[in-house]
Amino acid sequence: MADLHCEPPVGVHASSAPGAFQPTSEQEAQAMGSDDELRSPLGVTPQQHYYVRRYFLEQHGTPEEAAEFSAGGPPPPRPADGVTGKILYYEANLPTVEEFAGLLAEMEKGGWITSEVQEKVAGLPRADGVAELKARMIERDSDERQQAAGTE
Repeated sequence: MADLHCEPPVGVHASSAPGAFQPTSEQEAQAMGSDDELRSPLGVTPQQHYYVRRYFLEQHGTPEEAAEFSAGGPPPPRPADGVTGKILYYEANLPTVEEFAGLLAEMEKGGWITSEVQEKVAGLPRADGVAELKARMIERDSDERQQAAGTE
C-alpha cells in the first residue's frame, strides 16, 4: 500500500493541535484529495479545510470526534473566504463592535444588503445581527438558485 501523506496548504501548520489538518485514515486522505489538489492554484483556505474536515468527521467519524473538532468553530477567515467566511467565523466567535460595523459596511458596499437593512441589523445585539446576516445569505443563495432554475 502506498504511503499517503497530505501536506497542508501554505500558511497552515501541520500539528497535533485540535483542528489541525491531518488526514487520519487512507479513506480521509482520498476524500481530501491528492497533494497536488491541496496545493492547487485555487488557494484553498484554512477555513475551507475546516469545513471539509468537519463534514468528513460528521459522515465517517464518531459524534464525539465531530463535536470535539468543531467545538472552537472555524479558523479566522482569509480574504478568499469573503463575507460568508466572516459570518461563519463570527457565528462561533462574537465580533467586536468595530468588526461587526466593518462587516455591515462591506456587505452594503458589495450589494449583499441595503442601507436600510444595515441600519436595522446594526441596532440588534451582535449575535442576533450575525444570525440575521447569515439568514439573508441563505435567502440570497436560494433566490439565485430559484431564478436560475426558472430560466431553463
